[in-house]
Amino acid sequence: MIAPVSLRHQIFWNATIVISLIIAIYSTFFCLTRGIYEVFPFLYFLPIILFVNLYPNRGVAFSLAISTIFLLLVYFFSDFNPALIAVSTAWFVIFVTIGFVTSSFAEGFKAEERKYQEIFENSQAGIFTFSLPTLRIQEMNGKCAQMLGYNRYDLIDKELGSIFRDPGERDAFLSQLQKNADIGDIELLLQTREGQVRQFLVSASLSPGNRAICSAIDITERKLAERVIQKARDDLERKVRERSDELMRANDGLKAEILERKRFEATQIGRAHV
Repeated sequence: MIAPVSLRHQIFWNATIVISLIIAIYSTFFCLTRGIYEVFPFLYFLPIILFVNLYPNRGVAFSLAISTIFLLLVYFFSDFNPALIAVSTAWFVIFVTIGFVTSSFAEGFKAEERKYQEIFENSQAGIFTFSLPTLRIQEMNGKCAQMLGYNRYDLIDKELGSIFRDPGERDAFLSQLQKNADIGDIELLLQTREGQVRQFLVSASLSPGNRAICSAIDITERKLAERVIQKARDDLERKVRERSDELMRANDGLKAEILERKRFEATQIGRAHV
């Protein structure tokens, strides 16, 4: 499934590439037919860079294609002016070189991005990010969405308060994050889609641009088990104390009985002597 935000982003940049390419080609035609030879080549940088950024693995082919179009336009509309053709051939080489170099950098960047995206997606902890100025959720991996009972895209661009049960707890969390920029192992109560409250262990850090990156581990069952174990321990300690008290009382009673018997026996012995 493609995220709606990503789809809109891709459509926007594809449209921008097409528009910038049309502007470059039209400007080439306009300038050449009016004897202007210095400006139009610079307009080709924008579509090349935009395309390479979006499709780095096809950047060289695109720059080669657009450079060929550029060269053909110059050949056709310059009346085969030798000086202009020589300059345009140099521009052809520059465009292809830019496409190759930027593609190499973009491929490396995309590879790093894919690596961190895989870590983000495959993490056994829930991960979500939000903008600190707007308090809107920006990203959420599948694990986090699953723990909260949502589809992973349902909460994108939603206010952070939509998953916090207590606004006061949320404000305290944000205040601590603003002060320290890196906080760990905070127990927070988050609300699922069904309205169920679950307990999470949350760590958060601020990245450049005031973007908060949070990891969350659902500890509801663990905390429940801890409470059950603690209750069993408390019950056992109470029963031990009660049994100890019973034994102490029985022991005190036995001591009193023994003492009373000794007194009785001493009385009987005294009477026998008399």
